[in-house]
Amino acid sequence: MRKILLTLTLLTITILMLSCNEGKSPTTPTDTQDFKIAAARWNPSNTSIEAVNITVARTQDGAMELPGRDITMTATSGSVTGLTDHGDGTYDAVWTGAPEGEVTVVATDNDSDPVVQTSITFLALEYLDPEWEVPVKLAAPVSTDGWETASFLYPSGNNLAFAYITLDWVALAANIIRPIGEERPGQSIPQTLNIYIAERPAGVNPQWWTGWTVENAQVNLFQSLPMYLSAPMVTSDNSMAFCTVQEFNGLGYDPTTIYSLDSGFMNAPTALGPPVDMTGLGEDNPYYDVTRGWLYFDTYDLGDPLSKQNIWAAQGLEYRDAAVYR
Repeated sequence: MRKILLTLTLLTITILMLSCNEGKSPTTPTDTQDFKIAAARWNPSNTSIEAVNITVARTQDGAMELPGRDITMTATSGSVTGLTDHGDGTYDAVWTGAPEGEVTVVATDNDSDPVVQTSITFLALEYLDPEWEVPVKLAAPVSTDGWETASFLYPSGNNLAFAYITLDWVALAANIIRPIGEERPGQSIPQTLNIYIAERPAGVNPQWWTGWTVENAQVNLFQSLPMYLSAPMVTSDNSMAFCTVQEFNGLGYDPTTIYSLDSGFMNAPTALGPPVDMTGLGEDNPYYDVTRGWLYFDTYDLGDPLSKQNIWAAQGLEYRDAAVYR
């Protein structure tokens, strides 16, 4: 939540970046479960990015393989060559180009009517640790023109909770909150930060990052309130969740505090209160050890964005003298 304190400073930078990038960003294609795309380093042991292998899988109804399709691939920079049809509904090619940052590769099935496209964005950086794969950006509608932050993967691996803030002066002036995926182009003024939930469709392999969807996103019930909600966290047994809340007091926002709520982020949150809620400090990034009952969190001074942060731990009273403590 400290990043909210820097919003006004970042806002100017954001506006400049948006104006500089105007007309340069590619049109985001429509992703479908039947046309998946993935990226992997061509030579994982090499510490420089020289080539990235792009693989797509084309199926019908998510099951029947579709080999022999007229598949083409294009990239926002560099080039994609050597496309190979493996005969099992998968096709791959190799991207090569200068290490410069974000690269988006778009795959097109020209045999479809209408034409079907899918895309993936990865980082092409010169120096990458050989122990890590190419970082891949989650596809739209998870990644948007707004700001996404503080992601948390549910223990099941099938849902992703994250905080999201739109950038829209028109909507802000009209007191309108725009749902994720319905932002206006060129947004410049932040609105309320809220928690959203993305869902991975059943049967989607984790490597196909474009499988995430927010079609049935659970927009929490606090969207209409003047609050910032962030740092979603769900316990390993899926029994409850935590998040941080920053309330508007009429003049500005109070320090961040930790709230608990249901694991689906559907019911109103409940403040933990003191002693976890410390006077004059903001509490952030909660993590709850469900086995031992310890709540870990960090604190910061709202009046000093450059102040140091500290990590604290508080144990629930019901665990204090319990045998499970160790």
